[in-house]
Amino acid sequence: MAFKVKRDPLDALFSDYIRARDGHTCRRCGRRHGKLEAHHIISRRYNATRYLGINGVTLCFACHRWVHEKPLAATEWIKSWMSSEDILELDMMTQTPGKKARDYERGIIKAALMQRITELEGDHE
Repeated sequence: MAFKVKRDPLDALFSDYIRARDGHTCRRCGRRHGKLEAHHIISRRYNATRYLGINGVTLCFACHRWVHEKPLAATEWIKSWMSSEDILELDMMTQTPGKKARDYERGIIKAALMQRITELEGDHE
């Protein structure tokens, strides 16, 4: 039985933002076609980092599977391109207690992600 991850509209918007930010290109292999997915570097279960741009990376289906099948190698790969400051910030934020974002916070997150996508799409025209 396959495990299905529950996604809400804000997750879909975050995914759109990450793929647009990365130029619809897999950051690991450079693939620009096929199924591209947004991978959370720190698990989505940590609400404090769930919608942060530094917590996402675009991967093709094969590279996304590799990240989950080879977590130690994936960690080294992430460390090869992510700044140590961003890694530390993500780690510290996972230690921050937080509840699920309230409706007004979700509205702010949604507006910010939509604005960033619009700006990125304007840069590619």
